[in-house]
Amino acid sequence: EERWYERFYELLEYKRVYGNCNVPRGWKENPSLGRWVDTQRNHYQLLTKKRSTSTPRRYSSMTLERIRALDSIGFEWVLIIRTEWEVRLDELKSYKAKYGDCNVPKKWSENRRLGEWVSKHRYQYWLYQEGKKSPMTEERIQALEDIGFIWDAQEDSWQQRFNELMAYRDKYGNCNVPQQWSENRQLANWVKTQRYQYRLHQEGEKSPMTEERIQALEDIGFSWDAREDIWQQRFNELKEYRDRYGNCNVPNQWSENKQLANWVRKQRYQYRLYQEGKKSQITEERILALESIKFQWRARMG
Repeated sequence: EERWYERFYELLEYKRVYGNCNVPRGWKENPSLGRWVDTQRNHYQLLTKKRSTSTPRRYSSMTLERIRALDSIGFEWVLIIRTEWEVRLDELKSYKAKYGDCNVPKKWSENRRLGEWVSKHRYQYWLYQEGKKSPMTEERIQALEDIGFIWDAQEDSWQQRFNELMAYRDKYGNCNVPQQWSENRQLANWVKTQRYQYRLHQEGEKSPMTEERIQALEDIGFSWDAREDIWQQRFNELKEYRDRYGNCNVPNQWSENKQLANWVRKQRYQYRLYQEGKKSQITEERILALESIKFQWRARMG
């Protein structure tokens, strides 16, 4: 009896996650639970099935108490035979209940058929929208949209990353996600990709960048030139230092802002290269900006 209730509580947890008690018989996450559910239905049928007087009754472990317990959580004793489309739709509902969306990876190892089914339906929808031959119907479209199915997975993914970038900006004050940011590498790569796609767009090359995306990013203060944006950020920090200390001579090992200290040292080095006619990142505009706040190109010793 203790083992039975152990499985029962596993089924209760399954229902909490997936919304039903129909555990697949070969469910990889818990094969024992899938077999147990199948056994409950078999024993219920043995208990309730009419028999002839000549046929001996087969043993059933099902009891009234167990029936009531399973009934109380909406257990289905007889599964109605459904079409493959309905089975996949239920699997997609279960996926959404667990992961929060319907974007099943095409080669999802847990259920490859579902991943392929989702990809196939996006293609069928595109054909339907183009007025071409497609098995897609208005009823299926409605059924999928009712559970939040997104027809353009790429656009949905873009919006997700955009929302993450807004959260980053709210926390850090800018959109300059470091390229190797360990907290969210996908966002870091996405930001880098947006800048690359923007450059292609500006050069008239093929790019998924659109005017709508450009506007959305610029509305939250996104900088297309990360290096220039960072330079301006450090320049503003240097102005704050000057206002506080009366000069721009940030110590090399200044513990309050090591990045600013390194940046100041780098500007002097880049200026020296520029004066020697060598390749340098310093520009006339940057020189004028620094000199306007009394920046000294030679650091004072001592």
